[in-house]
Amino acid sequence: MNPLQNQNTNKTKVCPNCSYDANPIHLTKCEICGASLDSNPNPSKGEQETKILSYHAMRNNSDKDNPSKKDNQKSPRWRSLEILKPQNILGILVILLSLYLWQNYLVSKAKDQELGEGIELVKSIEDVSNVPSGIFSFTGEGYFAALFANGLTEEIVKAFPNFESKYVVPHNQDPSYSVAIEMLSRGDIDFVFNGRPLTSTELAKATLQNIRLQERAIALDGIVFYVNPELSVSRITIKQLMDIMSGRITNWKQLGGEDIAIAPVILSQENIESLGFDVSDSANITYAPNHTLAVRKVINTNGAIGYASASLVQNQQLLKFLTLGKASPANPEVINYTPPFLGGESNKEAFSQGTYPLVRRLYLVNSDRPLSQAAGTAMSNFLLSYQGQAIVDQSGFVSLRNQNK
Repeated sequence: MNPLQNQNTNKTKVCPNCSYDANPIHLTKCEICGASLDSNPNPSKGEQETKILSYHAMRNNSDKDNPSKKDNQKSPRWRSLEILKPQNILGILVILLSLYLWQNYLVSKAKDQELGEGIELVKSIEDVSNVPSGIFSFTGEGYFAALFANGLTEEIVKAFPNFESKYVVPHNQDPSYSVAIEMLSRGDIDFVFNGRPLTSTELAKATLQNIRLQERAIALDGIVFYVNPELSVSRITIKQLMDIMSGRITNWKQLGGEDIAIAPVILSQENIESLGFDVSDSANITYAPNHTLAVRKVINTNGAIGYASASLVQNQQLLKFLTLGKASPANPEVINYTPPFLGGESNKEAFSQGTYPLVRRLYLVNSDRPLSQAAGTAMSNFLLSYQGQAIVDQSGFVSLRNQNK
Protein backbone atom coordinates (compact mmCIF):
# COMPACT_ATOMS: atom_id res chain seq x y z
CA MET A 1 0.00 0.00 0.00
CA ASN A 2 1.42 3.36 -0.98
CA PRO A 3 1.39 6.32 1.41
CA LEU A 4 -1.33 8.90 0.92
CA GLN A 5 -0.03 11.82 -1.07
CA ASN A 6 -1.39 15.12 -2.23
CA GLN A 7 -2.36 15.52 -5.83
CA ASN A 8 0.04 17.81 -7.67
CA THR A 9 -1.58 21.16 -8.34
CA ASN A 10 -0.74 20.73 -12.00
CA LYS A 11 -2.89 17.58 -12.03
CA THR A 12 -6.25 19.05 -11.11
CA LYS A 13 -9.56 19.68 -12.84
CA VAL A 14 -11.55 22.93 -12.82
CA CYS A 15 -15.25 22.51 -12.14
CA PRO A 16 -17.38 24.09 -14.93
CA ASN A 17 -20.18 24.62 -12.41
CA CYS A 18 -18.64 26.23 -9.30
CA SER A 19 -15.15 27.04 -10.70
CA TYR A 20 -13.41 25.14 -7.89
CA ASP A 21 -9.96 24.40 -9.33
CA ALA A 22 -8.38 21.86 -6.94
CA ASN A 23 -10.24 18.68 -7.90
CA PRO A 24 -7.83 15.70 -8.09
CA ILE A 25 -7.27 14.64 -11.70
CA HIS A 26 -8.79 11.18 -11.13
CA LEU A 27 -12.22 12.50 -10.05
CA THR A 28 -15.17 12.56 -12.45
CA LYS A 29 -17.30 14.80 -10.20
CA CYS A 30 -16.42 18.01 -8.36
CA GLU A 31 -15.69 17.29 -4.69
CA ILE A 32 -17.26 20.63 -3.74
CA CYS A 33 -20.54 20.72 -5.69
CA GLY A 34 -20.73 17.29 -7.32
CA ALA A 35 -20.97 18.56 -10.90
CA SER A 36 -19.50 16.43 -13.69
CA LEU A 37 -15.86 17.21 -14.50
CA ASP A 38 -15.76 15.26 -17.76
CA SER A 39 -16.16 17.32 -20.90
CA ASN A 40 -17.94 15.90 -23.92
CA PRO A 41 -15.51 13.46 -25.55
CA ASN A 42 -14.26 14.30 -29.03
CA PRO A 43 -15.09 11.77 -31.73
CA SER A 44 -12.37 9.30 -32.40
CA LYS A 45 -10.31 9.45 -35.57
CA GLY A 46 -12.16 6.42 -36.91
CA GLU A 47 -15.51 8.05 -36.25
CA GLN A 48 -14.38 11.24 -37.97
CA GLU A 49 -13.17 9.29 -41.03
CA THR A 50 -16.46 7.38 -41.17
CA LYS A 51 -18.43 10.63 -41.13
CA ILE A 52 -16.25 12.12 -43.88
CA LEU A 53 -16.57 9.01 -46.07
CA SER A 54 -20.33 8.93 -45.54
CA TYR A 55 -20.59 12.58 -46.52
CA HIS A 56 -18.60 12.08 -49.74
CA ALA A 57 -20.58 8.96 -50.60
CA MET A 58 -23.85 10.85 -50.20
CA ARG A 59 -22.53 13.75 -52.24
CA ASN A 60 -21.27 11.48 -55.04
CA ASN A 61 -24.60 9.68 -55.21
CA SER A 62 -26.39 12.97 -55.31
CA ASP A 63 -24.18 14.18 -58.15
CA LYS A 64 -24.85 10.99 -60.11
CA ASP A 65 -28.59 11.41 -59.73
CA ASN A 66 -28.37 15.07 -60.76
CA PRO A 67 -25.72 15.38 -63.49
CA SER A 68 -26.54 19.04 -64.07
CA LYS A 69 -26.26 19.95 -60.40
CA LYS A 70 -22.51 20.43 -60.49
CA ASP A 71 -22.78 22.67 -63.52
CA ASN A 72 -25.45 24.78 -61.87
CA GLN A 73 -23.44 25.30 -58.66
CA LYS A 74 -22.38 28.86 -58.12
CA SER A 75 -18.79 29.85 -57.49
CA PRO A 76 -17.54 29.99 -53.87
CA ARG A 77 -17.19 33.76 -54.15
CA TRP A 78 -20.82 34.15 -55.26
CA ARG A 79 -22.03 31.90 -52.40
CA SER A 80 -20.11 34.07 -49.91
CA LEU A 81 -21.85 37.17 -51.22
CA GLU A 82 -25.22 35.44 -50.83
CA ILE A 83 -24.50 34.63 -47.19
CA LEU A 84 -23.87 38.33 -46.56
CA LYS A 85 -27.39 39.30 -47.60
CA PRO A 86 -29.27 41.13 -44.77
CA GLN A 87 -31.91 38.43 -44.39
CA ASN A 88 -29.23 35.74 -44.06
CA ILE A 89 -27.22 37.77 -41.53
CA LEU A 90 -30.39 38.26 -39.47
CA GLY A 91 -31.05 34.54 -39.58
CA ILE A 92 -27.52 33.74 -38.42
CA LEU A 93 -27.83 36.21 -35.55
CA VAL A 94 -31.12 34.63 -34.48
CA ILE A 95 -29.52 31.18 -34.52
CA LEU A 96 -26.52 32.38 -32.49
CA LEU A 97 -28.78 34.12 -29.98
CA SER A 98 -30.87 30.96 -29.62
CA LEU A 99 -27.76 28.86 -29.02
CA TYR A 100 -26.52 31.34 -26.42
CA LEU A 101 -29.83 31.39 -24.55
CA TRP A 102 -30.10 27.59 -24.69
CA GLN A 103 -26.56 27.20 -23.33
CA ASN A 104 -27.30 29.61 -20.49
CA TYR A 105 -30.48 27.69 -19.72
CA LEU A 106 -28.61 24.38 -19.52
CA VAL A 107 -25.87 25.87 -17.33
CA SER A 108 -28.42 27.52 -15.07
CA LYS A 109 -30.42 24.30 -14.83
CA ALA A 110 -27.29 22.30 -14.00
CA LYS A 111 -26.36 24.81 -11.31
CA ASP A 112 -29.84 24.69 -9.83
CA GLN A 113 -29.65 20.90 -9.70
CA GLU A 114 -26.23 20.92 -8.05
CA LEU A 115 -27.04 23.79 -5.71
CA GLY A 116 -30.09 21.79 -4.73
CA GLU A 117 -27.58 19.92 -2.57
CA GLY A 118 -27.02 23.23 -0.80
CA ILE A 119 -23.54 24.11 -2.01
CA GLU A 120 -22.73 27.83 -1.90
CA LEU A 121 -19.38 29.45 -2.52
CA VAL A 122 -19.90 32.79 -0.80
CA LYS A 123 -17.65 35.52 0.55
CA SER A 124 -18.42 35.43 4.27
CA ILE A 125 -20.09 33.18 6.81
CA GLU A 126 -23.00 35.58 7.19
CA ASP A 127 -23.76 35.20 3.46
CA VAL A 128 -24.64 31.51 3.84
CA SER A 129 -28.35 30.88 3.34
CA ASN A 130 -30.75 28.24 4.64
CA VAL A 131 -28.95 27.92 7.97
CA PRO A 132 -31.06 25.82 10.38
CA SER A 133 -31.66 26.68 14.02
CA GLY A 134 -30.93 24.22 16.81
CA ILE A 135 -28.18 22.25 18.52
CA PHE A 136 -26.42 19.93 16.08
CA SER A 137 -24.07 17.17 17.18
CA PHE A 138 -20.86 16.07 15.49
CA THR A 139 -17.77 13.94 16.01
CA GLY A 140 -14.78 12.76 14.00
CA GLU A 141 -11.10 13.34 13.35
CA GLY A 142 -9.43 15.61 15.90
CA TYR A 143 -8.25 18.14 13.32
CA PHE A 144 -11.51 20.05 13.76
CA ALA A 145 -10.22 21.26 17.15
CA ALA A 146 -7.80 23.61 15.39
CA LEU A 147 -10.65 25.14 13.39
CA PHE A 148 -12.72 25.89 16.47
CA ALA A 149 -9.67 27.13 18.37
CA ASN A 150 -9.07 29.70 15.63
CA GLY A 151 -12.45 31.39 15.86
CA LEU A 152 -14.85 29.29 13.79
CA THR A 153 -17.40 29.00 16.59
CA GLU A 154 -17.31 32.72 17.38
CA GLU A 155 -17.81 33.73 13.75
CA ILE A 156 -20.72 31.32 13.28
CA VAL A 157 -22.44 32.45 16.50
CA LYS A 158 -21.94 36.08 15.51
CA ALA A 159 -23.69 35.52 12.18
CA PHE A 160 -26.18 32.83 13.27
CA PRO A 161 -26.73 32.81 17.05
CA ASN A 162 -29.36 30.05 16.74
CA PHE A 163 -26.96 27.59 15.11
CA GLU A 164 -25.07 25.64 17.77
CA SER A 165 -22.76 22.65 17.32
CA LYS A 166 -21.96 20.12 20.06
CA TYR A 167 -19.14 17.57 20.07
CA VAL A 168 -20.11 13.99 20.90
CA VAL A 169 -17.49 11.56 22.21
CA PRO A 170 -17.45 8.39 20.05
CA HIS A 171 -18.53 5.16 21.70
CA ASN A 172 -15.76 3.79 23.93
CA GLN A 173 -13.71 6.85 22.82
CA ASP A 174 -12.73 4.91 19.70
CA PRO A 175 -11.06 7.46 17.39
CA SER A 176 -11.50 5.39 14.21
CA TYR A 177 -13.14 6.88 11.15
CA SER A 178 -15.51 3.94 10.68
CA VAL A 179 -17.02 4.38 14.14
CA ALA A 180 -17.80 8.04 13.43
CA ILE A 181 -19.41 7.17 10.08
CA GLU A 182 -21.47 4.41 11.70
CA MET A 183 -22.72 6.94 14.27
CA LEU A 184 -23.71 9.26 11.44
CA SER A 185 -25.42 6.47 9.51
CA ARG A 186 -27.43 5.48 12.58
CA GLY A 187 -28.54 9.05 13.13
CA ASP A 188 -26.67 9.46 16.44
CA ILE A 189 -24.97 12.63 15.15
CA ASP A 190 -25.58 15.20 12.43
CA PHE A 191 -22.19 15.49 10.73
CA VAL A 192 -18.62 14.20 10.87
CA PHE A 193 -15.18 15.70 10.35
CA ASN A 194 -13.43 12.97 8.38
CA GLY A 195 -9.73 12.54 7.66
CA ARG A 196 -10.19 10.34 4.61
CA PRO A 197 -12.69 9.78 1.79
CA LEU A 198 -15.72 7.59 2.40
CA THR A 199 -15.19 3.95 1.53
CA SER A 200 -17.37 1.90 -0.81
CA THR A 201 -18.33 -0.26 2.18
CA GLU A 202 -19.56 2.74 4.16
CA LEU A 203 -21.58 4.00 1.19
CA ALA A 204 -23.08 0.54 0.66
CA LYS A 205 -24.03 0.16 4.33
CA ALA A 206 -25.71 3.56 4.27
CA THR A 207 -27.66 2.57 1.16
CA LEU A 208 -28.92 -0.54 2.94
CA GLN A 209 -30.24 1.79 5.65
CA ASN A 210 -31.99 3.79 2.94
CA ILE A 211 -29.82 6.88 3.42
CA ARG A 212 -27.19 8.62 1.34
CA LEU A 213 -23.91 9.99 2.68
CA GLN A 214 -22.51 13.25 1.33
CA GLU A 215 -18.88 14.35 1.72
CA ARG A 216 -17.26 17.67 0.83
CA ALA A 217 -13.56 18.48 0.90
CA ILE A 218 -12.79 21.51 3.07
CA ALA A 219 -8.97 21.65 3.31
CA LEU A 220 -5.58 20.05 2.69
CA ASP A 221 -3.57 18.79 5.64
CA GLY A 222 0.03 17.68 6.15
CA ILE A 223 0.73 14.68 8.38
CA VAL A 224 3.66 15.18 10.77
CA PHE A 225 5.74 12.48 12.45
CA TYR A 226 7.32 13.45 15.76
CA VAL A 227 9.66 11.84 18.28
CA ASN A 228 11.04 12.32 21.76
CA PRO A 229 13.25 15.46 21.64
CA GLU A 230 16.26 13.58 23.05
CA LEU A 231 16.44 11.36 19.99
CA SER A 232 19.30 12.25 17.61
CA VAL A 233 17.52 11.15 14.41
CA SER A 234 16.11 14.20 12.63
CA ARG A 235 14.89 12.86 9.30
CA ILE A 236 13.29 9.72 7.97
CA THR A 237 11.99 8.34 4.68
CA ILE A 238 8.51 7.08 3.91
CA LYS A 239 9.99 3.64 3.23
CA GLN A 240 11.63 3.63 6.69
CA LEU A 241 8.34 4.63 8.31
CA MET A 242 6.62 1.75 6.54
CA ASP A 243 9.30 -0.61 7.83
CA ILE A 244 8.84 0.69 11.39
CA MET A 245 5.07 0.14 11.31
CA SER A 246 5.46 -3.33 9.82
CA GLY A 247 8.12 -4.34 12.37
CA ARG A 248 11.05 -4.66 9.94
CA ILE A 249 12.88 -1.77 11.67
CA THR A 250 12.69 -1.97 15.46
CA ASN A 251 15.69 0.00 16.74
CA TRP A 252 16.81 3.58 16.11
CA LYS A 253 20.38 2.43 15.53
CA GLN A 254 19.15 0.90 12.27
CA LEU A 255 18.48 4.49 11.18
CA GLY A 256 21.76 5.93 12.43
CA GLY A 257 20.51 6.82 15.90
CA GLU A 258 20.92 5.50 19.42
CA ASP A 259 20.58 1.88 20.44
CA ILE A 260 16.99 2.39 21.61
CA ALA A 261 13.92 0.34 20.77
CA ILE A 262 11.42 2.13 18.54
CA ALA A 263 8.01 2.54 20.16
CA PRO A 264 5.33 3.65 17.65
CA VAL A 265 2.28 5.37 19.14
CA ILE A 266 -0.85 5.33 16.94
CA LEU A 267 -4.53 6.15 17.39
CA SER A 268 -5.92 3.04 15.74
CA GLN A 269 -4.98 0.53 13.10
CA GLU A 270 -7.56 1.99 10.73
CA ASN A 271 -6.22 5.49 11.30
CA ILE A 272 -2.61 4.66 10.40
CA GLU A 273 -3.64 2.42 7.52
CA SER A 274 -5.63 5.29 5.99
CA LEU A 275 -2.25 7.02 5.58
CA GLY A 276 -0.84 4.06 3.67
CA PHE A 277 0.99 2.19 6.45
CA ASP A 278 0.45 -1.46 7.33
CA VAL A 279 0.96 -2.35 10.99
CA SER A 280 2.20 -5.56 12.56
CA ASP A 281 2.15 -6.99 16.08
CA SER A 282 5.94 -7.22 15.87
CA ALA A 283 6.20 -3.43 15.66
CA ASN A 284 5.72 -2.88 19.42
CA ILE A 285 2.71 -0.65 18.76
CA THR A 286 1.12 1.41 21.55
CA TYR A 287 -2.43 2.71 21.04
CA ALA A 288 -3.62 6.10 22.32
CA PRO A 289 -7.30 7.12 22.44
CA ASN A 290 -6.63 10.65 21.18
CA HIS A 291 -3.89 12.97 19.92
CA THR A 292 -3.33 14.64 23.28
CA LEU A 293 -2.50 11.37 25.00
CA ALA A 294 -0.40 10.28 22.03
CA VAL A 295 1.74 13.43 22.37
CA ARG A 296 2.16 12.86 26.11
CA LYS A 297 3.18 9.26 25.51
CA VAL A 298 5.89 10.28 23.04
CA ILE A 299 7.19 13.06 25.32
CA ASN A 300 7.51 10.63 28.21
CA THR A 301 8.87 7.64 26.27
CA ASN A 302 12.45 7.55 25.06
CA GLY A 303 12.42 6.10 21.55
CA ALA A 304 8.73 6.73 20.89
CA ILE A 305 7.38 8.04 17.57
CA GLY A 306 3.92 9.41 16.84
CA TYR A 307 2.05 11.33 14.15
CA ALA A 308 -0.63 13.98 13.87
CA SER A 309 -2.13 16.68 11.70
CA ALA A 310 0.34 19.56 11.41
CA SER A 311 -2.39 21.86 12.72
CA LEU A 312 -2.58 20.01 16.04
CA VAL A 313 1.12 20.08 16.94
CA GLN A 314 2.62 23.10 15.18
CA ASN A 315 2.95 25.02 18.46
CA GLN A 316 4.17 22.06 20.50
CA GLN A 317 7.61 22.87 21.99
CA LEU A 318 8.30 19.52 23.65
CA LEU A 319 8.39 17.46 20.47
CA LYS A 320 10.97 16.94 17.75
CA PHE A 321 9.49 16.93 14.24
CA LEU A 322 11.06 14.69 11.63
CA THR A 323 11.86 15.89 8.13
CA LEU A 324 10.22 13.42 5.72
CA GLY A 325 11.95 12.02 2.67
CA LYS A 326 10.63 10.46 -0.49
CA ALA A 327 12.47 8.80 -3.36
CA SER A 328 12.65 10.85 -6.54
CA PRO A 329 10.38 9.47 -9.31
CA ALA A 330 13.16 10.07 -11.84
CA ASN A 331 15.88 8.43 -9.74
CA PRO A 332 14.92 6.15 -6.83
CA GLU A 333 18.43 6.50 -5.43
CA VAL A 334 17.83 10.21 -4.77
CA ILE A 335 15.80 11.06 -1.66
CA ASN A 336 14.05 14.44 -1.48
CA TYR A 337 13.60 15.60 2.12
CA THR A 338 11.03 18.22 3.11
CA PRO A 339 10.40 19.66 6.61
CA PRO A 340 6.78 19.86 7.83
CA PHE A 341 7.31 23.27 9.40
CA LEU A 342 9.15 26.44 8.42
CA GLY A 343 9.64 29.11 11.05
CA GLY A 344 7.24 27.33 13.38
CA GLU A 345 4.40 27.35 10.85
CA SER A 346 3.05 24.62 8.58
CA ASN A 347 4.95 24.26 5.32
CA LYS A 348 1.82 25.02 3.30
CA GLU A 349 3.63 25.61 0.04
CA ALA A 350 5.08 22.10 0.16
CA PHE A 351 1.69 20.70 1.22
CA SER A 352 -0.14 22.33 -1.69
CA GLN A 353 2.53 21.62 -4.33
CA GLY A 354 2.86 17.96 -3.42
CA THR A 355 6.56 18.12 -2.51
CA TYR A 356 5.80 17.06 1.06
CA PRO A 357 5.30 13.26 1.10
CA LEU A 358 2.24 12.96 3.36
CA VAL A 359 -0.71 15.19 2.52
CA ARG A 360 -4.39 14.31 2.76
CA ARG A 361 -7.72 15.93 2.02
CA LEU A 362 -10.07 16.71 4.88
CA TYR A 363 -13.82 16.24 4.57
CA LEU A 364 -17.08 17.11 6.24
CA VAL A 365 -19.68 14.34 5.93
CA ASN A 366 -23.43 14.35 6.52
CA SER A 367 -26.35 12.13 5.58
CA ASP A 368 -29.44 13.07 3.61
CA ARG A 369 -31.64 12.92 6.70
CA PRO A 370 -33.27 16.39 6.85
CA LEU A 371 -31.52 17.68 10.00
CA SER A 372 -28.18 16.13 9.09
CA GLN A 373 -28.28 17.51 5.57
CA ALA A 374 -29.28 20.98 6.74
CA ALA A 375 -26.63 21.16 9.48
CA GLY A 376 -23.85 19.50 7.49
CA THR A 377 -24.50 21.64 4.43
CA ALA A 378 -24.50 24.81 6.52
CA MET A 379 -21.22 23.88 8.24
CA SER A 380 -19.67 22.99 4.87
CA ASN A 381 -20.73 26.35 3.46
CA PHE A 382 -19.35 28.17 6.50
CA LEU A 383 -15.98 26.52 5.95
CA LEU A 384 -16.00 26.94 2.16
CA SER A 385 -16.74 30.66 2.31
CA TYR A 386 -13.71 32.89 1.84
CA GLN A 387 -13.98 33.83 5.52
CA GLY A 388 -14.14 30.17 6.51
CA GLN A 389 -11.17 29.33 4.30
CA ALA A 390 -9.21 32.10 6.01
CA ILE A 391 -9.86 30.29 9.31
CA VAL A 392 -8.75 27.07 7.63
CA ASP A 393 -5.50 28.80 6.68
CA GLN A 394 -4.97 30.26 10.16
CA SER A 395 -5.47 26.79 11.62
CA GLY A 396 -2.42 25.40 9.81
CA PHE A 397 -4.21 23.79 6.87
CA VAL A 398 -4.09 24.64 3.18
CA SER A 399 -7.27 26.34 2.00
CA LEU A 400 -9.02 25.07 -1.13
CA ARG A 401 -10.30 28.49 -2.17
CA ASN A 402 -7.80 31.28 -2.67
CA GLN A 403 -9.44 34.66 -2.92
CA ASN A 404 -6.41 36.03 -4.76
CA LYS A 405 -6.56 33.48 -7.59
